[in-house]
Amino acid sequence: MTKPTKGSTPEQQSGLSTIAPGVYFVQGDEANRPADSTDPTLILLFGWMDAKLAHLIKYSVAYRAIYPYASQIVVMSKADIFLVPKIVLGDLIEF
Repeated sequence: MTKPTKGSTPEQQSGLSTIAPGVYFVQGDEANRPADSTDPTLILLFGWMDAKLAHLIKYSVAYRAIYPYASQIVVMSKADIFLVPKIVLGDLIEF
């Protein structure tokens, strides 16, 4: 995990790199992974109904402590996608 620096964002402090809007990646310590490790290689962490990134970061940091060798993909979701009728979303999302 990177050390916090003055002016860095919470995402940077927790090791999150933005790969798309609302999608983040955390690189695991794969180089130091023991050959006999049964830990997961990838953890998918999905937010729910407008969960704040700060809350997802707390879960990400906790998983990092348990599984330091695993990379993580953190995905946020927006509540409006669940509340807007399918016909309104038509061209925005493939069903």
